[in-house]
Amino acid sequence: MQQDQVVLCWVITQLVSVHGYASANATVYVDNFTLTVGEEDFEWTPTGSPTLSDLVTWVNSLGTNVYARVVQTTSTSEFALQIFGTKTGVDSAITFSGLNLDDGSPPTTVDPADESIHTSEAADSEFTVNGVAFQRSSNSVNGVIDGVTLNLISTSADGESEVVSVSRGTDSSETVIKKLIDSYNDLMTSYKGMTANSINSDKPGTFANNPTMLNFINEIKAKFAKGANYGDSMETLISLGTMGIDLQRDGSLKFNSLNFYSAQADGLQSKLAEGVSVGYTSSSNNLKEYLKDLIGFSGNSGSLATLIRSESTQISGLNKRQLDLQDRLASVQNSLISQYSALNALLYQLSQTNNALTGALDAISNNSKN
Repeated sequence: MQQDQVVLCWVITQLVSVHGYASANATVYVDNFTLTVGEEDFEWTPTGSPTLSDLVTWVNSLGTNVYARVVQTTSTSEFALQIFGTKTGVDSAITFSGLNLDDGSPPTTVDPADESIHTSEAADSEFTVNGVAFQRSSNSVNGVIDGVTLNLISTSADGESEVVSVSRGTDSSETVIKKLIDSYNDLMTSYKGMTANSINSDKPGTFANNPTMLNFINEIKAKFAKGANYGDSMETLISLGTMGIDLQRDGSLKFNSLNFYSAQADGLQSKLAEGVSVGYTSSSNNLKEYLKDLIGFSGNSGSLATLIRSESTQISGLNKRQLDLQDRLASVQNSLISQYSALNALLYQLSQTNNALTGALDAISNNSKN
C-alpha cells in the first residue's frame, strides 16, 4: 500500500519552560506579599513572625498552578525558597512582590532580573514549519500537521533547520476492526447465555427470570447500530457496514472483507486517524462515555459496579436474616423440645396417678363388697 509522505523543514527557536524564583531566607519578612499566578493575584497576611515553612504551606494550599518548596543550597545549612509554576506557557507565569530578604531589606531591592534569585522565565514554544511560524504553550504540539504530534526536544542552532520526513505508519485498521468484532461477539455470547430460558435453551441462564437486569446490553447494541462519527468535531458519519462490519440477524457482527478493502482504498486509515466515536450523539453521549459511566475507568467503578455492590449488600442482608431465622428456629425448636420433655414427664406422672387412683378405687370397691 502506498504511503503518504510529508517533508517538513522546521526551526525551533524556543522551548516551553516554567517560571520560578528562589529567595534565600532564614526568616520571612513580608510587606503586603502578593503572589501572581497568570492573571490571578493572591495576598498573604500572616500574623506573628512567619517562617519559610509557613509561606510554603500557604502557597501549596492555594489550589492553583503553583508549587513552593524549601531547598538546602549549601553544606552550611543555608536554605532557599523556590516557587514554581506547574503549568507551562507565559499565561501561567509566576511573579510575586512584598517579600523582603532576611535582613529586612525592602521589596524593591529584590529585583526579578537578579540572576541570584531568578531561576527560569516562563515562555511559550516558538517554531517554524515550512516557513510558517507557530507559538504554543506546550512542547507537545498537535494541529500543525493533521494526525501528527510534534514533540519539541531542544532549540535549533542559529540559522539552522531540521529536515524531517513524516510518513504514515503501517495500516493496522483491519486487525483493529477484527478485534472489535471478536470482543463484541464474545460479549453477546455471554449475554445470551446469561439470559437463556427454558424456551430457548436446555440450560437456563443466571438472569433467565430477570433479563431486564442486563438492559444496558441493548443500549450498547443500539449505539453500535448507529454507526460511527469521525473528524475534529465528529460531524461526518460512517456506517459500520462501510467499514466492513456487518450486523447479522442473530445479533452478532461479521467481518465483510469486500466492504473493508473498498473503504481502505477510499482512505479509511486517514479517517480513523482523525478520531472515531461509535454511537455518537454528542461529546457526552456516545458509546465510549456510556461505557465509562457503566464501568468507570478501571472496571471497579461506574453504575454497574454500584449495582453489583448493591446486590452484594442485599445478599449479605439476606444471609444475616437467614442466620437470624436459624437462631430463632433453633430457639423455637429448643423451646418445643423442652415443652415436649415436660409434657412427657407430666404424662408419666398422670399415668402413675391414674394407676394409683385406679388401685385405690378398686380397693374401695372390694371393701364395700365385703
